[in-house]
Amino acid sequence: MDAKTKDGWLYVLSCGRLCTFRTPIGPESTPAGQLDGLGNTRQIEIAGNLAAITSREDGLRLVDVSNPERLSLLSHYDTIELATGIALGANVALVACRVYGVELIDISNPKRPRHLSTVQTGEAQSVVLHNGFAYVGVWVSREVVVCDVRNPGRPAIVNRIALDGYGDGVTIRGNICFAATGHHARTLQRGDPGDPGYGAGHGLEIFDVSDPTCSRPISRIKLPRLFGSSWDMWDVAVSGDLAVVGDTHNGIYVFDISDLVHPVPVGHHRLPVQGKFPDAVGGFAVGHDCIYVAGIHTGLHTVSAPGLRPVPAPPEQRLALSTPRPRGNPEAAVAVAYRPEGQVHEVAFDAQTGDVWVAAGKAGLHRLSFGATGAGRQESTTDGVAFSVDARDGMVVSGEGRAGMSIWRRTADGIALLGRYQSRAGGIGQVRISPDQRYVIAHAGTNTLEILDITSPQAPRRVLEDRHTGLFYRTPFGHRFLPGTRFACLWHVVGVFVFDLDAENGPEFSGWAVTAEWTTSGCMHQGDGVAVLGDRLLVTYRGGYAVLNDGQAEVRECDVVRLPGHVLAGKPTIFGTTLYVAHRLDGAVTAVDIADPQHPVLRWSLQLDGNPGPVVETNGTAIIPAGYDGVLVRRRV
Repeated sequence: MDAKTKDGWLYVLSCGRLCTFRTPIGPESTPAGQLDGLGNTRQIEIAGNLAAITSREDGLRLVDVSNPERLSLLSHYDTIELATGIALGANVALVACRVYGVELIDISNPKRPRHLSTVQTGEAQSVVLHNGFAYVGVWVSREVVVCDVRNPGRPAIVNRIALDGYGDGVTIRGNICFAATGHHARTLQRGDPGDPGYGAGHGLEIFDVSDPTCSRPISRIKLPRLFGSSWDMWDVAVSGDLAVVGDTHNGIYVFDISDLVHPVPVGHHRLPVQGKFPDAVGGFAVGHDCIYVAGIHTGLHTVSAPGLRPVPAPPEQRLALSTPRPRGNPEAAVAVAYRPEGQVHEVAFDAQTGDVWVAAGKAGLHRLSFGATGAGRQESTTDGVAFSVDARDGMVVSGEGRAGMSIWRRTADGIALLGRYQSRAGGIGQVRISPDQRYVIAHAGTNTLEILDITSPQAPRRVLEDRHTGLFYRTPFGHRFLPGTRFACLWHVVGVFVFDLDAENGPEFSGWAVTAEWTTSGCMHQGDGVAVLGDRLLVTYRGGYAVLNDGQAEVRECDVVRLPGHVLAGKPTIFGTTLYVAHRLDGAVTAVDIADPQHPVLRWSLQLDGNPGPVVETNGTAIIPAGYDGVLVRRRV
């Protein structure tokens, strides 16, 4: 998927593996070093003896590359969202986390990385660090967003540079910014092949950023029209007077940029055809008189490019780390109940035992009692990142990413492991236990739903697998079950689907779906969600919510209920007559009285620094999983 050169070595990243080769590469070259188990790998960056690797839903890995023949994993960090792009300073890593913007991480001790802050740039694909500023390639909004990160605890957006294509790869040489773009041009109106802007966003754009806060366009060169939605990454590197652009299925281009106003194409190479298109360029590295190209399906290619030389390593960039501003506790009615070391993704309340279970990321699985503030303890380190937890009548299930799913039973002095499950689709995210404790619903990989029979918890058995276009992200499942043991889940492109666990022939799709073609504005957003309201579904949609009767497949604009002055975007949960909506992206948590669902009344709202997950309520207290801010509680006042 990606490649980098450094000091006569080539580092190649693909399918969860990092391989090193001595350069130059020949037909018989074999890896000198190798490190496996890195997850859904995407990009690699190297500074000094440290490599940082993004792995989408599997977070960030930091690797010691001081000896390229003996690579050593130093740490695995649980990023805010899908770790996609990476920039590396001497003491700070910047991770492009798609719609969650850029996360800044203290790597002064690479064995114990520490969250510093996030900056909401829009859908960040790639990022580069230069002189204390981050230049971020932002996708659908077609921008390079410039952020002042000289104080990495308080990053600030200082400029937005408009592009004529979806943003991704960015590089800086001196005071010049180079941006690779793709997909559709800014002029796109209809989104079909007949639109002149359709597929016309591919190209290279050059800007003067002598003043990072006020850029000046220099030139733009367009590449052939193309739209292939499966692979959507574009990158650029500069070596001397040559710029190299990787443009997925269009291939690799080389431009003479000795005259920045008039770049001249001097070379082009496409990878072998795979089906409809040539194989996509996943990443590349510039070598001596060649380009090392990582093909998505066809592996590593060495492409002749006389005159090219490896891109020199930038000077070490060390940012001034200061004490981060206090986080959490935004008002008197809110308290930090518990702050484990890891990122709190989800909480679950077991009504029978009175326990609150906490999925605390790299810190594992914790149990919390509200008898006294901070009365919590770690019950299990878990084998992976604890992304999700559910609990019912003493049974506890945890989704642990690449480590799979674990099933536990509450005991008098803790919990006992009953069984584990690994999915062929990838890591396990959100999990839900059925009311009869016969099944677990699991989010596997990027977009796969699995229903598992846990009658024998030591050997869970998959009884249904389903997937649709679009990603699940991390919290796709509806809150609670419909009568008849039906449940809903959301694929963010295609919509909501309802499954029946009690069907005559076993769990199956119920036939009830609310798909993009039946909603007012097409696909539902990944921040939307679904909850059960009696025998109906409540879906958050376009800043409000709609209540759907059994089988209702259409959401019209007139169905959407809004609360004046408040945007109800996020994951909904319902307790009694209270609707909670938590928006993990912008930190908003809202509680609404929906005794009359057509006339909602605000109870309260919060604006958090952290990333809140679905809210749980017990005894009138709202329990909020708030990411690196820990577990927050707000008592009803």
